[in-house]
Amino acid sequence: MSGTALEFILILLTLLVAISILIGSLRAGISPMPSSRKAHRAVFEMLERTAPDNQQTLTLIDCGSGWGHLLFKLAHHYPNARVIGYEMSFIPWITSYLLARFFLLRNVTIYRKNFLSQALPISLYKGDILFTYLYPKGMEKLAKQLAAENQNTALSSTNQSSPWPLQLISICFALPGFEAQERQVLADFYQSHIYRYTLNR
Repeated sequence: MSGTALEFILILLTLLVAISILIGSLRAGISPMPSSRKAHRAVFEMLERTAPDNQQTLTLIDCGSGWGHLLFKLAHHYPNARVIGYEMSFIPWITSYLLARFFLLRNVTIYRKNFLSQALPISLYKGDILFTYLYPKGMEKLAKQLAAENQNTALSSTNQSSPWPLQLISICFALPGFEAQERQVLADFYQSHIYRYTLNR
C-alpha cells in the first residue's frame, strides 16, 4: 500500500470517528468531555466518608461514562464493588468497553444506552451511588426521573437492610429540586462545584 493511500485511509477513519462523536454529542446534548483530576479527587474524598464499608453490596453507576476516566478509577479503588457505566456515543463507548476487557476489569459493565430515557436503565437500590457530569437540561431530566422513582417507592423497595441511602455525586451541575447534603468548590479556573445528594426521602 502506497503512502498516499495509507494517508487517505487514516484521514477517512479520522473523519468517521469525528462524525460518530458529533452525532453522539448531538443526540446526548453534550460531548464526551472527561472530568478533571481535581474533580475526581473531590469525588473520592466524598466517597471515603459516605460509601458503605462492604464493597460487595456497593453499586457505583456512572451516568454518562464517556471514555471511562472516572469509571476505571472507581473500578480500581473499589475492586469488589459493581461498577456500571452508561454511554450513548459509539466511539467513547467501544473504546472504554475494549479497555475494560483489555485490563481485565471484571467488576465493570458498560452499556451503550441513554440513561435519560423514559425509565432508568437499572433498578436503583438503597446504598447505590450515581455519578454525573452532565449539563443543565440533562440534570433537569434526571431530577424528574428520580422524583418519579421516589414517588413510586422504587428507590427503597429492596435492600431495606442497608443503612446507606441512595446517593448522587454531580460534577459541576446541581440537581434541580433536590437539596445537596454536601458541596465542595474546586480550586480551578472555573471554581467548579461538586455536589453530593441523598435521594431517599
